[in-house]
Amino acid sequence: MSVYQRGGRYWIYYRQGRPIRRPVGPHRDEALSLAARINGQLAEGAPSVLEFRPIDLQKLVDAWLSHHEDVRRSSLATVRRYRTAIQHLASFVASNHGTIRADRFSSAMAEDFVRHLRTTKVSPNGHANARKRTIRDKGIVFILGTCRALFSFAREQRHLPAYAANPFSKLGIERMPIEDAKPIRPLTPDQELKFFKACDDWQFRVFFVLAFTGLRVGELAHLLIDDDLRLDDAVIRITNKPQLFWQVKTRNLREVPLLPEVLQVLRACCKGRSSGPVFLRRRFAGGVTLPLLAGRTMVELEQEVAMRIQAAQDGHETPLTRLETARIGRSVWRDAGAVKETTIRNEFMRVTKRMGFEHLTCPKDLRHLFATSLQAAGVDPMVRRDVMGHTTLEMTSHYTHTQSGTRHREVARLADVRGDVLRLAQDRSC
Repeated sequence: MSVYQRGGRYWIYYRQGRPIRRPVGPHRDEALSLAARINGQLAEGAPSVLEFRPIDLQKLVDAWLSHHEDVRRSSLATVRRYRTAIQHLASFVASNHGTIRADRFSSAMAEDFVRHLRTTKVSPNGHANARKRTIRDKGIVFILGTCRALFSFAREQRHLPAYAANPFSKLGIERMPIEDAKPIRPLTPDQELKFFKACDDWQFRVFFVLAFTGLRVGELAHLLIDDDLRLDDAVIRITNKPQLFWQVKTRNLREVPLLPEVLQVLRACCKGRSSGPVFLRRRFAGGVTLPLLAGRTMVELEQEVAMRIQAAQDGHETPLTRLETARIGRSVWRDAGAVKETTIRNEFMRVTKRMGFEHLTCPKDLRHLFATSLQAAGVDPMVRRDVMGHTTLEMTSHYTHTQSGTRHREVARLADVRGDVLRLAQDRSC
């Protein structure tokens, strides 16, 4: 083991079947300390800290996605977002560099990748026939953050040299400006009233509950009468349903208090039923036509899922994948009559088009409206965070948009603490 200086840096040299030279840094003490550590590892027959296992970038991508799929058990939606994001990197590397090892991907290549992203056009909804546009700034930040996580995983798995920096760490991802984000403007009171007057009975119930509970669309579509509604206590319980293959986005359980008017609407939705999904598809909502699994409790629906999985497994030699079991879970929700999330969005766009607001295309706007209304009503920020189901106040702030009336009301409170000077100004103006 030897340490020497060259080109303003200290290097370590040793042999482990083959000669190994690695740069350490500009400080001699750091190089000596690392040399002693490696010497002890070699003496014990352990892998040295500088050893790494080179891997092709595409194989690294596959290993990382498999890690999230099978080890961390990230949600299928999360894995899908990661796969879509990281595919941009894989395509860029394949087009410009061919097959390349992960440790050969440099910071300069990462900068070229950013330039590539800023000119890449994609379909906003993923449909092949949709009009394409350049990736928005938030999308670029997400893609780069995903790539940075990929190389952090490579370091943990010793696929990168110990001294190599993450090629995406120097990009300053968090400091990138967001200049082309889609503006979110919650409905004004007049617009909100016009919106609900434009709804038919089925639409009114769905969007009224969204607007006065702040539920995510997926949470509303997967509400069960016998498990989630506590109408006597005036609350909705938002819970995970792993046996039915549905999870809350943040996995956080919460209770949402209900106004008397919301209670009245929910009772109308559940009239004559004590189990099953709260919100049924249109053709089942009237009660004339019943879904295949009508009246099943949550336990009975879980048993139905288990039986269908077992029946599907009997025809396979290998275990079903998570995607296959999730499809079976969705089939049970469908046969129970639950409304689809895509249907809720399509119905929302029908209403906004009817009222002349074609630019409003996402029912999540009602969640923004709920958070903004809580602020305008002076609700405690911690309570707002809990009711919205967020993990941080920062996330709640993204959904809260201060209204003009709220700003005027809050600034007017200066009169309570600086009233003397304000009265003096009135006298002098007169």
